[in-house]
Amino acid sequence: MSKTILIFAMVVGHCNPYPWIRTLIYGCHMPAFFIISGYLYKLHDWKKTTKSFFIPIFFFSLINLMAVLINIYTDETPFPDDFLKKCLYPFFMFTYQYGIFLFPGVWFIMCLYFCRLLFGDISFASSIRKFIYPIAIVCIVFLSLRFLMPESILYHKLNSLYFVRTVACIPFFAFGIWCKEHSDLLQKIPRFVVYILFPVYIVGCFINGGIDIWAEDYGVNYSFSFIISVIGFWLLYRGARLTIFSGAASVFQIFSTGTFFVLGTHILLRNVYWRWLGIDKIANWYQAILAGVVIMLLCYYPIKILIKKCPILIGK
Repeated sequence: MSKTILIFAMVVGHCNPYPWIRTLIYGCHMPAFFIISGYLYKLHDWKKTTKSFFIPIFFFSLINLMAVLINIYTDETPFPDDFLKKCLYPFFMFTYQYGIFLFPGVWFIMCLYFCRLLFGDISFASSIRKFIYPIAIVCIVFLSLRFLMPESILYHKLNSLYFVRTVACIPFFAFGIWCKEHSDLLQKIPRFVVYILFPVYIVGCFINGGIDIWAEDYGVNYSFSFIISVIGFWLLYRGARLTIFSGAASVFQIFSTGTFFVLGTHILLRNVYWRWLGIDKIANWYQAILAGVVIMLLCYYPIKILIKKCPILIGK
């Protein structure tokens, strides 16, 4: 249920809402994705993980590639000389607005893939799992002190690789594993704490700004971002347990299972929707939320079909 809420928030965030909405969404949504991924993590053989991650990437990238080629043809724009380079770079590294993104959110999948390999999916690396919490603490300290590094290191090309960006994701993934191991403690936290932490989260978001791991933007400081993200995740965790959501549990489960489908198609669906309505790319708050609802609804039945007919295309 929490995962579905985050997916919807991601879609709305990519529909260019007003800055205050974007700040609240980017306050924790991608870190919370990694926390939930750690919480739900189950050991798999690396071959199975590789298959379930990269087949959907390949499939949806082909669909988006066809859309890009059709758009170039219909708009009669010049075919880029570096088209292949623009298509390939975003699969491996942050490209600083350079590139054609055939699979939106591929950075998240790549970083999650590396987290899984590092902490158990590769058999010879499974021994590292026992040191996951010390490693996470080292990552937090390292990233919190990154302002002390010379610019030659901070802006080196190697720093743009997703493998390196995984360092920022490890603490969130590790915290998710910790939450799973201590889920009874989370449930014992009194409800009044929610009322205290909710305004703390809102104020913290506006102080820190949005967190963008892909762009290596951690706001004020990585440690502060980590605390705000943990608070946001806990509020989401408690909110998703409210009884008002219980009747829609099956719907939430469909979207949770179809995360890869939404990731791979939401930008394409957004662009089609905007072009159909003649909406400018700078949408207002209600247009962004409405677009998010429409995109999620358009994804619902295709996900249900793929779950039954071809689950590997959504990583299952």
